[in-house]
Amino acid sequence: MRLFLLVCTFHLGICSLNVVARDGQPINECLECHLDMDEEFAMPAELFPQDIHAQRGFTCADCHGGSPTTDDMDEAHDPEMGFIGVPAPQEIPFMCERCHGDPVFMQQYNPSMPVDQVAKYWSSEHGKGLLRGDMEVATCGSCHNIHAILPKTDPRSMVYPINVAATCNSCHGSEELMWMYDLPTTVFTDFSLSVHGIALMEKRDLSAPTCNDCHGNHGAIPPSVTSVRMVCGQCHLYNQELIEQTTMSVATEKKGFHTCVICHGNHKIISPTDEMIGVEEEGVCKGCHNPGDPGALQAVLIRGQLDELKTSILKAAQKVAEAENMGMEVDDALFDIQSAREVL
Repeated sequence: MRLFLLVCTFHLGICSLNVVARDGQPINECLECHLDMDEEFAMPAELFPQDIHAQRGFTCADCHGGSPTTDDMDEAHDPEMGFIGVPAPQEIPFMCERCHGDPVFMQQYNPSMPVDQVAKYWSSEHGKGLLRGDMEVATCGSCHNIHAILPKTDPRSMVYPINVAATCNSCHGSEELMWMYDLPTTVFTDFSLSVHGIALMEKRDLSAPTCNDCHGNHGAIPPSVTSVRMVCGQCHLYNQELIEQTTMSVATEKKGFHTCVICHGNHKIISPTDEMIGVEEEGVCKGCHNPGDPGALQAVLIRGQLDELKTSILKAAQKVAEAENMGMEVDDALFDIQSAREVL
């Protein structure tokens, strides 16, 4: 004979009754019924056991309402027990917030997890769109999955750092969706070819930035003209301090240009080269400075000084190599050459 326990959990002033077996596992008849249905209704039941919520003892009823302890469909779907079935998009953030917005409740499971995700969501472009009645925007389930939610530290998770760009691309790569918002669909491809994308997705460097590092995650918005250098400065602090000391920083903001982006681009950022300096074919300075104007002439001067320094370092390295081959002590000279390369 199987023994059961009745557990009462208080949350937001409501007593939720869960029947659990003697081994502590909650009874969830929803899974038994749905597994016998067609694919559309069976898939959630197949996925849910691996979900982080199922592993923490939650049942389908904790989100969908109703009773998980009966195999009678009318009783399981009883509206008086709060059954809501499939939530509408605008209901989803409120559903998640019932737990994830309650610091006392979340402390039982993950005290370090922020409890303001939903508040930030309403400040995002996605949240603002949902409030306007746009049912096509992303909600919680769009990024975290629905019935197979995994911790962000799990490599299978949709929000594991290496997977974030592909998760965003599931919407932002859709021409059918993006034409509605006049947004490009090439961002994922561009990011994959960038220095950040290569470091993250090819070299598996988890410290490399992905979409949410620059745009935010729950409060996702495009960086503004005045904030983009602060966004880049999260990682490139020294470069941020340097650009803020220049007249170019003020000038670009007055013109409405994104300081870092105007030279480096945004999604398809490549490793900088000396060829980017100047007004020649690969020069980025020509984007703002016409040939012959003071800025363009200064860029040409800087490029010339860099080329001269590179040539001098190369000649010095050749001389030092010759001296070393003759048996001379060259450690100090090698150190000076390395210092010159660092300056370059």
